[in-house]
Amino acid sequence: MGSVVLENSDSSTHELSVVVKRYGEVIHEENHVLEAGSSEQVPLREPGSYSVTVALDGETVAKRESLTRTDQCREWRLSFGVSSDGVLKKSRGVACLQ
Repeated sequence: MGSVVLENSDSSTHELSVVVKRYGEVIHEENHVLEAGSSEQVPLREPGSYSVTVALDGETVAKRESLTRTDQCREWRLSFGVSSDGVLKKSRGVACLQ
């Protein structure tokens, strides 16, 4: 179905606190330690209405998306990350992967 992608473009290790809810129910709540230049994925196994909150050092980014599977889009990716200057990046929006 899709995933939430966490990326660290900084030269330092960072810890991102991630909460993913589907229709208001928490399906993932975890701290992810990302080494410099690394990434991780949190799988989203079913279509639905998702709320994703990502926090880094008191800075928080939240995104709500309704993710559905269609003939044109079989997989979704929602990205969050730390920029090269150590700042939490806002979501780039949902990317449809063919």
